[in-house]
Amino acid sequence: AIGELALEATVNAEIDTRVRQEALEYWYAATLVPELNSTIEALLPRVVGGLLSCMVFSDDEVAKVDERDAQGLTDHDAKKLLADDDGDEKSDDDRTIRRAAAGVLDQLAEGFGSHVLTGSLPHIQDALSRPQNGASYNWRETEAAVLALGAMTTGAASELVPFCSQVVEKISGFAADASQPVLLRAISVWTLQRILVDVAVQDNAIEGVISASVAAILACMTQSESVHLTFAATTAMTTIIETSAGSETP
Repeated sequence: AIGELALEATVNAEIDTRVRQEALEYWYAATLVPELNSTIEALLPRVVGGLLSCMVFSDDEVAKVDERDAQGLTDHDAKKLLADDDGDEKSDDDRTIRRAAAGVLDQLAEGFGSHVLTGSLPHIQDALSRPQNGASYNWRETEAAVLALGAMTTGAASELVPFCSQVVEKISGFAADASQPVLLRAISVWTLQRILVDVAVQDNAIEGVISASVAAILACMTQSESVHLTFAATTAMTTIIETSAGSETP
């Protein structure tokens, strides 16, 4: 019964944001209680679908990034400007429903890897396969699907290996395509970085995956006028380089 209530509070956009955040915290806590595993597993298909709906950008979030980009500010710059004198941030950016939902999906993937991936794939494949000139296409839903993939790379790394090449081909296409919205390109860069660091290292046949990912990220670093995208790509490349320095994968 508690799980059903938490699920309703998670997905109902009419509920107060603070209540929804508390509901999302429930899933975090529940994964740490072995006695609740069977309850969570029974609800997983609905929970995963609900989390994906929570990850879709709101109008306010899109407008905020557009405004920062117009001012030439990265997220880091904006947070510094919003900080109090003692360094405490007044921004709620790190506590949005979107980010909390992605964190819960990451946590669920850690504990229920294959089950979470199975529940997620139909939603993700649907969002990624829609024709971009079709009436059903919504770049924000596509962006949320790419975010979901990135959120699962740590917990469901081994389960993602069979899909790695196919996923990278699709997402690197988003990242390198200058006609795509900046936010879709930026999350694609982040997910490519996560795939290279968490998933690709588990597969020996990954040269194509690495080259496609790196080429797309470099394109975002050098061929974009968006500060937001350039910063995201530079951060991703730095993470890849730092990680590969301690890895046997070339």
